[in-house]
Parts: sequence; C-alpha cells; structure tokens
Amino acid sequence: MMTPRVLVGRDAEGLGLACTDKYDGIGIHINYGSGEIVDVGHGTPAEKAGLKEGDILLDPDALGPNRFEPNTLMKVPIQRGDKKLIIIIPIGVICTE
Repeated sequence: MMTPRVLVGRDAEGLGLACTDKYDGIGIHINYGSGEIVDVGHGTPAEKAGLKEGDILLDPDALGPNRFEPNTLMKVPIQRGDKKLIIIIPIGVICTE
C-alpha cells in the first residue's frame, strides 16, 4: 500500500511539486467491512491528529468519497480498545503520486 504524501492547502503549488493524483481527505485506508483503520499515512492530518492503525471507525460511511470540504475540520468518532473517542482532524490535500 502506498503511503500518501500530504500537501495541505497550496503547499504543492508553492513547492513546485507535481502531484498527478490527489484528493481532499485525512490520509487513511480503512476496511469498510469492519471499520478498522488499516493504514495511517505518515505526516497526514490523520496521523497528526492521533489516529492509529487498529482504531475502529464508528461511522466509516462518513469518510466515503466526496465527503470532504477542503480546509475544514472533521469530527471522527472511533473506538480504541474499550474507549470511545472523538478525534478532530483538519481536511488536507493528499498527494498519492
């Protein structure tokens, strides 16, 4: 699985980087069957906010395609062990070139 490189806002343009495949998001891969986070990209908004592999999303459908508004905050309810948490994550531009 490719680890995304994170470019928030206009960082890609400012650095002169070519990003051929990008999306607005938080930088995780999930198992939609179980809601388990299976990968958290290094340096992504999700990692910076504290999401971890093995966390269980309590509403994985909320993170489906086209659900993100750039430069906004998303409340993500998770289960970590026996604790339920709400993690607040800024939406960023994720480059997966």
